[in-house]
Amino acid sequence: FLPWGRAYAEAANGEYDLTAVWMRKAEREKDFLFSEPVLNEQFVFFHLKSVPFNWNELSDLQDLMIGGGIKYSYGPEFDAALESGDLKIERVATDRQNFSKLLLQRVHVFPQEVNVGYSSLRKGFSKEDVEEVTHHPKPLLNNFSYLLFPKQFKNSEVLLSKFNKQIKQFKESGRYESYFKALQRGEYQK
Repeated sequence: FLPWGRAYAEAANGEYDLTAVWMRKAEREKDFLFSEPVLNEQFVFFHLKSVPFNWNELSDLQDLMIGGGIKYSYGPEFDAALESGDLKIERVATDRQNFSKLLLQRVHVFPQEVNVGYSSLRKGFSKEDVEEVTHHPKPLLNNFSYLLFPKQFKNSEVLLSKFNKQIKQFKESGRYESYFKALQRGEYQK
């Protein structure tokens, strides 16, 4: 595992066979071939149960300090609001740091994919801390994510074809869905 920016750059340079998982963006298509969708992700805002939080539009977040990941995109609309200065974000390297800041009330909300967020909480925090955190039901973003195969790597098209064939079989057999249900139950936690 590498920081997002490094993973992208090193994979684009052909140092790795692929990198996972990424949203589809036009600028990434110059460096990579995209797999079939691997995940249908739902990004939500995590917050403390003790601090009331509701939102309908991004403008509802203007007075909040948002936690975020370094080099992480939360979708085009959110990214544009950050760039224009309409939203404020404090970026750190890890989910653990963001959840620590949330628990200490140094940030108000932290956007993260719902399964990734709860997995990070269960892995890095006490049961008591986990019980203090919830998420808002309205998704910030629903998107597909992909494996990226570097165009510089001569075997990328072959690997991409093999991967796409296998994931299609996993989805058709029901194994794909069963893995995600197990993840949501916390079965993959150490």
